[in-house]
Amino acid sequence: MVKSNRSILFILLAVIVLGSCSGYNKLLKSTDFEKKYEAANEFFEKGDYFKAQQLYDELLVVFRGTPRAEKVYFKYAYTFYHMGDYLSAAFHFQRYAVTFPNSKSTEEALFMSAYCKYLESPKWSLDQTSTHEAINQLQTFINVYPESERVAVATKYIDELRAKLEKKSFERAKLYHTTGYYLSAMTALNLFLKSNPGSQYREEALFLILDSSYQYASRSVPARREERFRDASEAYQMLIGTYPEGSYRQQADQIFRRIEAETARLQAQ
Repeated sequence: MVKSNRSILFILLAVIVLGSCSGYNKLLKSTDFEKKYEAANEFFEKGDYFKAQQLYDELLVVFRGTPRAEKVYFKYAYTFYHMGDYLSAAFHFQRYAVTFPNSKSTEEALFMSAYCKYLESPKWSLDQTSTHEAINQLQTFINVYPESERVAVATKYIDELRAKLEKKSFERAKLYHTTGYYLSAMTALNLFLKSNPGSQYREEALFLILDSSYQYASRSVPARREERFRDASEAYQMLIGTYPEGSYRQQADQIFRRIEAETARLQAQ
């Protein structure tokens, strides 16, 4: 009896689904564009963005040059956003803003285009082309609408994206130290600090410069060691002068004692 009821229920659901699909297919083939417009808006409001998008796609051509074109295109762009296709959404929001520069929705469209780029920004270890594009578009939005209530959140997103770029830049410089290319590490880390003077990684970068200087000096030919140990000593003074109670102080002091011992030995020869 239970199996029989389940079979009946399955058949009823199948009939409903097939009937619904059949009705939608008929709608797609219809030339009643008023009906399609109403149906597209209904699908959109219900969250059935795929069906709404298919209808809006056709209506964009039908309503081109009419007052409805603006509304159709705006919702069309949002269907991509709601379905997670952020690259397409960014493109259509941007195109909407260019096509309808005087619309009351232009500000929102320009922001959404930038926001979709922000959502497309990958983790720091991957290519950051999208991140740079997102920063540029968010900054453009701020420049165009400096009094907008969305400026605060746009600024917040820019800060997040810049922090991601900063981390990538630091990790790339740090990699030279990790792989034992100490001269390259010193160069890269100093360039990083010059480009990011207020970086959250400043203390670690200064410590890595110190350790790289020491390692580089230790591996140098005898004639150059004393000079390079002096450079390492300067790197130590820079670190403790900036962070006298920093988290790397103990390790830095150990390295400095080795520098002093090596320097004294060289001078005694």
